[in-house]
Formats: sequence, structure tokens, C-alpha cells
Amino acid sequence: MIDPRVAALALAVGGTSILGTGAYQIHAHGGFGGCRDHAMMAKFVDFAVEEKLTDVGATDAQKEKVRAIRNRLFEEGHALHGEQAGFRKELMALMQQDRPDPAEVKALVHGRVEAFSKFADDAADALVELHAVFTPEQRQKLLADLQEHMDRHRR
Repeated sequence: MIDPRVAALALAVGGTSILGTGAYQIHAHGGFGGCRDHAMMAKFVDFAVEEKLTDVGATDAQKEKVRAIRNRLFEEGHALHGEQAGFRKELMALMQQDRPDPAEVKALVHGRVEAFSKFADDAADALVELHAVFTPEQRQKLLADLQEHMDRHRR
């Protein structure tokens, strides 16, 4: 199990927040509020990541590593979302049959679950990568910011 502090680091960085914990939104709803504009989401991710990198005084080398992780996860999440239309079409075709085969329906659903699970695994790996990118002081700042954010948004 990943240390919750490591998970919090990814949330604080911004890009992983959107792609890791926000994966459901990207995957199921096309982004925040149903937004399907890849470029707009990319701009939002860029802004969030750059703001946090500036806040912690990240070096150029750190920025490069974080951006590479962000780009990799964002593209993977975008691809996962792009596959959704095909899934829906296949599911509708099965449901329009007089007697849909339960094994086919389950296989289709399990395929989506596996794709999402792979994405979640990749996001978890990215958490570990991000942890290694930052100094202990930078991680402490990111985690403090995240805690403050979480405290403001608790329901």
C-alpha cells in the first residue's frame, strides 16, 4: 500500500491530482463538468502543476521530471477516455439483442475495468516517482498545502 503522504504529494502537484484522483471524471464524464476539450484540460493541468512547482522552488531538473510524469499520465488518461465511446457502442449493441450473453457483457465490462486498473497502477507508480523528485522540505510544503486545501473542502 502506498503511504498516504506520498498520495498527498501527487494531489498537491496538481497534474496527478487531476489524472489520478480525477481519473473518474476524465474517464466517465469527459473531464470536469463534462468538458471534453483536451486542450483546455491540458492548460488547467499545466497551470496547476506550474503553480506548485513555483511554490516549492523546484529546480529546472525537478520541473522537467514532473512535467514528464504529468504528460505521460495526462496522455494515458486522455486515451482511456477516448476508448469510452467504443465501449458504449459495444455495450449498446449487446443490450439491443433479444438475449444478451452475460459472459459477453461481463467480458466487455471487465475489459474497461482492467484498462482503468492499469491507469490507476500507472498513477500509483507516478506517486512514487514524484516522491523521489522532491526534497524532504519541498514535500513538507506540498503536503502542508494539500492539508490546508483538504481542510477547506471537507464536507
